[in-house]
Amino acid sequence: MTPPKPVQDYLKNAIIGEDNSLPAMQGALWVFQDYLKKNWRDVLNNIQAIAPTDNEKCKIVLGCEALPDDEYLAFLQKIEQLFAQHRIDMTVVETALAPSEARSGFLADNWKNPAVKSLMEQFRILIPAGHYLKSYPDKVLSGKAKAEKDDWDRMSNEKSPATPQGSPSQ
Repeated sequence: MTPPKPVQDYLKNAIIGEDNSLPAMQGALWVFQDYLKKNWRDVLNNIQAIAPTDNEKCKIVLGCEALPDDEYLAFLQKIEQLFAQHRIDMTVVETALAPSEARSGFLADNWKNPAVKSLMEQFRILIPAGHYLKSYPDKVLSGKAKAEKDDWDRMSNEKSPATPQGSPSQ
């Protein structure tokens, strides 16, 4: 399987932002995500050939954040399987478990879902001791990640007033 040239070009040239975002690059992001929506399973089955570097693999992970929720969860399950098979390394898993703002909190919000629980149980086993994400599966499984996310969201909403200070009243 060889992706179309625009997808290959995006994989090679896009630069991941500090916030784990992908650049639009004059519509190329939409083409990339659309391709992944239709082909993510084949892409992951051929990950080494399609994305030989960790950076390219991470772009695929971030591009798949546009998948619908059920597909995104299936995608994360496949990422776990690839990690267990030593076909991807921890850098790619880090990107999946610490996604961009678009998918931030997905696992925390769905912590009661049996498939999320199973996924987190597997990651709890697979993430190496001493890694900064080692405690993350336990936080998700206990609901603590959801509580922390809700607290963060609440604080963020309290800090952003409905009307910016200094704006004229109408």
